[in-house]
Amino acid sequence: RRPRAGFVAVWAFVLLAPSSSVVPLVTQTIAEHRMYLPLAGPVVAVALVLARWRPRWAIALVLMFTSVMGLITVRRALQYRDPVVIWSDTVAHAPNNPRAEHNLGLALQQAGDVAAAEGHYARAVALDPRYVPARYAWGLARLQRDDLGGAVAQFEAVVVQEPRHADAWLALGTARMRSGQPESAVNAYETSLRLVDAPDVRHNLVLALVAAGRSAERAADLSTAEHFYRRAVERGANEVEPRQRLALLLAWGGRMAESEQWFRDVLGLAPGDLDATANLANVLVVQGKAREAIPLYEAVLQRRPGDRRTEENLATARASIR
Repeated sequence: RRPRAGFVAVWAFVLLAPSSSVVPLVTQTIAEHRMYLPLAGPVVAVALVLARWRPRWAIALVLMFTSVMGLITVRRALQYRDPVVIWSDTVAHAPNNPRAEHNLGLALQQAGDVAAAEGHYARAVALDPRYVPARYAWGLARLQRDDLGGAVAQFEAVVVQEPRHADAWLALGTARMRSGQPESAVNAYETSLRLVDAPDVRHNLVLALVAAGRSAERAADLSTAEHFYRRAVERGANEVEPRQRLALLLAWGGRMAESEQWFRDVLGLAPGDLDATANLANVLVVQGKAREAIPLYEAVLQRRPGDRRTEENLATARASIR
C-alpha cells in the first residue's frame, strides 16, 4: 500500500539483519560502520518527508542537518586517528566494561605510558577477576618495568585460570628466570613447550637449564633448538632474528668460536644492531680477545649511553688487559 515507505524500511532491515542475527560479531569491538548503508534508507525518507511537508524549507533544513552531522562525523573520525583517544572515549561511555579498560591499557602501553596502562589493567581485573587478557597484559607491563614479583603473580593467576595458555607459561618462565628462580623457570618453560613446540621456548628452556645447573638435560633441547634455527636461517636467507638466536644459543652452549661467526653474520646484515654488537663483544672477551671487544662496547655506549650492563662489561674487558 505504501511502497516508498516500505522500500526504505526494508532497505534498513535487510542490510542490518545479517550482521545482527545471522553473522555473530562478538569479537568485533567497533562496529559503527554497520549502520552506514542501513541508514541511507531512513535518511532518504526524512528528506522526502521534509520536501513534501515544507518544500521551501526542505533544502535549508537538509543543508543544516547535513552540516551538523558532518561536523559530528569529522569529530568522530579524528578520534579514530589515535587509539588512546578512541578507547578513552569508549571507557567514558562504558565505564564498567573490562574489555574497554583492557584495550585502553594496551593503547597506553604502546604509547609508552606503562604506569597509566597498569591502572586500566587493574581496573579491568577489578571489574572481572576472570578476564584473562587483562591479567596477562598486566603481567607483561609489570615485567616491562622490572616489577618481577608482580609479573609472576599475574602470570600465575593466568595459568591457574587457563592452564593451556602457552604464552602465559612462557612469560611466567621469563619472569621467574629474571627473579633468580631458574628451577621454577624450567618448569614453566617445559609446560609452555608441551603446549606449543616453538624454537624460542626451547631457547629459553636451554638458558634456564644452564642457570639451574642441569647441563646434562640441556643437550637434547640445545640440539633441537639449534636445528630449528638453522632451518629458519635456510628458509630466510637474509633474516637477522634466527641468526641472532642461533648465535646466543651457541654461546650458551660454550661454542664461542661458532657464536662469534654468527654474530658477525648478523652484523653483516644489520650493521647497526646494538644487541648483536654487545653480544659479539661478550663472546670475544670469553675467548680472550678483549682488545677486539673494547671498541665494540664503546660503540654501543656512544649510541646507548648509560647502559649499565655494557659499562660493566667494558670495565671487565679493560681490566683483563692491564
